[in-house]
Amino acid sequence: VQPRKGRRDGYHGYIDTDLFDTGVLVEGKAGAGSFVLSARRSYVDLILPAVIPDEVGLGLTLAPRYWDYQALFDYPLPEPVGGELSLRVFGSDDRSKLLFTEQNEVSPDERNSLENIQWFHRADLVWRKLDGPWEFLVTPSYKREFFSASFFGIAKFDVVSDTFSARSEISRMLSKRARLRLGSEFVGSWYTGEASFAALDGAPSPALGSAAARKTDYVRLVPAVYSTLTVRLGDTLHLFPGVRVTHYSDKAQLARTTVDPRLRFIWQIAARTAFKGGVGLYSQGPGLLQGDGQFGNPRALPERSLHTSLAVAQELPWDLSLEVTGFYKRLWNLLSPSADLLRLPGQEPRAQNFANTGTGHIYGGELLLQKPLGDRFYGWLSYTLMRSVRTPAPGEGQRLFDFDQTH
Repeated sequence: VQPRKGRRDGYHGYIDTDLFDTGVLVEGKAGAGSFVLSARRSYVDLILPAVIPDEVGLGLTLAPRYWDYQALFDYPLPEPVGGELSLRVFGSDDRSKLLFTEQNEVSPDERNSLENIQWFHRADLVWRKLDGPWEFLVTPSYKREFFSASFFGIAKFDVVSDTFSARSEISRMLSKRARLRLGSEFVGSWYTGEASFAALDGAPSPALGSAAARKTDYVRLVPAVYSTLTVRLGDTLHLFPGVRVTHYSDKAQLARTTVDPRLRFIWQIAARTAFKGGVGLYSQGPGLLQGDGQFGNPRALPERSLHTSLAVAQELPWDLSLEVTGFYKRLWNLLSPSADLLRLPGQEPRAQNFANTGTGHIYGGELLLQKPLGDRFYGWLSYTLMRSVRTPAPGEGQRLFDFDQTH
């Protein structure tokens, strides 16, 4: 998904206002390139305190408030470099604080409040060039993010993270029937965090079940290389074999490499009917909390999964198209809470907090009906029926994933 470029036929803009927020956008020509500037600010924090009765006992010291901004700039570079350079800067700030009080309460404190603050700022640079059979892409990016939350004096945590990522690709048409794409990717994450939880069951990590505050810092480096080959066999069959090799390393002790081969295909079995399918391995490193040396398990392994799908696409009268897809996903090495002991060199034994003991299954089907509505628009109607279950550890019963949605 790529953001659209700014218009180059003059200067344009709009103001969009409703009961909750106001947004502004300005775009236009900038030399041989274009720009887009936009911003939005809510004022629901001014409306809610005026409409919620005092007897409800809900004080909004800082009602839900948000603002965001975007700045896009595109410019064609002269030869011999050539290509097009794009700069994208965007960010947002969301915060709220709810104060639950009795009518006669004089001095409420943090035990009566629920507070959340989250903001980020990100800058992307994109250089893309087409040169005959060659295509080049370079995309460095930097993001700084902050998250803070407190819950009725029971729990509080603050996290600041910095992420630098970069991706580069080169592809070439090998023949009229084949194209090869080679790419590399790097993601470096640094964060510092402080958390404290009262001694309660159900903390997100057993290490957090203590009223004492704990601090930690974490570094993770994830380089990867990947390749995809596009091959057309005859006039009806397209194959897309690929592979991704990812290395996970961090400040703790995780140093693992995964190899994930994949294959997709499109088979045009008739003029208006096609089969589509794919199978492939995927991996994901432990979350920052799960792999942390204080709150998680520094020996946690990447989570793994096998994705499979098969679809039938049918063109219908009246410019309609129907696609029916069945899918199945098997997962293993899932991280689950664990109180087993972890022994690290030079450290006292402690709970490992998380272990790769979980397995899971996700399966279902999707129906997608589409219709073009001109050169740039189309309408669609989709329905998905699925089920996602996991087993936290051997011998335990199955349960639904936290975000399972049947429909």
